[in-house]
Amino acid sequence: MEKILRSSLLIIVLVFLAWAFFFAREGTMRTFNSLRAGAMDLFSASSTTDRIQILTLQVKDLEAELSRVTASSTAEGRYHYKIAEVYSEYPYNDGGTIIIDVGSADGITAGMPVMASEGVLLGKVTSVRRTQSEVETIFSPKWKSSVGVGNGRIKAVVEGGIVPILNLIPKEAELGSGENVINLSSDYPLYAFLGTAGNASAVPNDVWQKAELTAPYRFENLVSVLVVTDFP
Repeated sequence: MEKILRSSLLIIVLVFLAWAFFFAREGTMRTFNSLRAGAMDLFSASSTTDRIQILTLQVKDLEAELSRVTASSTAEGRYHYKIAEVYSEYPYNDGGTIIIDVGSADGITAGMPVMASEGVLLGKVTSVRRTQSEVETIFSPKWKSSVGVGNGRIKAVVEGGIVPILNLIPKEAELGSGENVINLSSDYPLYAFLGTAGNASAVPNDVWQKAELTAPYRFENLVSVLVVTDFP
């Protein structure tokens, strides 16, 4: 009888252990699966965030390129150009002006806009002789013109120099490096491209910011330019 009781008790213990192991295993697996699902969700969210950031940057790049192309194409096709060769003054040209080989005999007059290439504003004709003209460029200390910066066309003023400066940028404006700069002055073709802006920095004790302007060409390497003969 005692032997039977012991056997029954052993069976009960084994059954209990088996039951406990089964449910403990199920709970462990559920916990593991929950943790794994959470980790996958987190990883997925992280990957999604990364993809969103990458796509956002790509969209910004495409918007900037579209703005540049639109600005250039707006100026292209609307005007007639006179191709002019540039006289070399290297290495003495530090005044931001150039001499070109066309003049009054070619129909050139003072005030005509001059482009480094189609859609890219370089400067304007300031004086004319019969076969030559002088051009003041954005690299001249005398140069000042109104521009728009970035897709929002934030207003600023280009001040010429060896390194042209974008000045009078509103303090609250948020500009990143590489924003397109386009012409807004009525003296030159609207939306003509000037270059890209560097990072804006605050002017001490002032309500404005300023940034450097980088042209899409090297001033000293100019060989030929385009004079706009029918503007405005």
